[in-house]
Amino acid sequence: MSKNFYKNDERVEVLDTPLIPDIILKTGLREMTLPTGNQVVESIPLTNWFHSMRERLINHYNIISAEFETQKSAANNELNNVKEYLTANVFKDQYEVHQIPQTNILMLCAYFTGRIMANRKNWGLLRTRSSSLLSNVSAASPSLTARLFTSIPSKIFLPWVLVAYVWNEMMPGSFRNAINCVERDLLPRDFVAQYHGLWNQYYINGLRKYSAEISNTVEDSLRSQIKSLREEVINRTR
Repeated sequence: MSKNFYKNDERVEVLDTPLIPDIILKTGLREMTLPTGNQVVESIPLTNWFHSMRERLINHYNIISAEFETQKSAANNELNNVKEYLTANVFKDQYEVHQIPQTNILMLCAYFTGRIMANRKNWGLLRTRSSSLLSNVSAASPSLTARLFTSIPSKIFLPWVLVAYVWNEMMPGSFRNAINCVERDLLPRDFVAQYHGLWNQYYINGLRKYSAEISNTVEDSLRSQIKSLREEVINRTR
């Protein structure tokens, strides 16, 4: 038996029972002895509270895990639907399907080329302004080309226009299929009909027609001039 050094000290109060915090109700205690011989005091209300908190945490975890799996499954289904839609409606040509990797690289290069072309620093506008402020000399006004390429519409649309151009050149069939899908499934029919009407009026029957007429006129004029020149050369050589 261990020796108690405070047995004869009147200033020390020796407790025979284990210390129990006041927060634990003494009416809900249960004593047990472990196989090692140590005596343990268990608070039944506190044990029940920890048990309920553990069940709540497990329930919340199960709910969050089930919701995550549901959202994950829904996202996978949407991704598969998008892949099936693109395969069935856009990428129909197997030859163009094999051209997708290099086309994507060229489209990425075209996008960054447009960004570089629309950057004011690459046209010397910011350097001109800063140098004019330091030297108190009025800077030369930027050119029309610089203003055109550095305008806000150019910054927004120029990179995407270059991307569309590369896509149309590398994969023309897929590009036309994508345009048809956008017009059929995304845009309103009235807008599409009005857009096609304006396109046919101003481009097909307008600019394109007049350009073809001018080209044919120039070609006929050149042919007639060449013909007359050949006849004159032949007549002089006789």
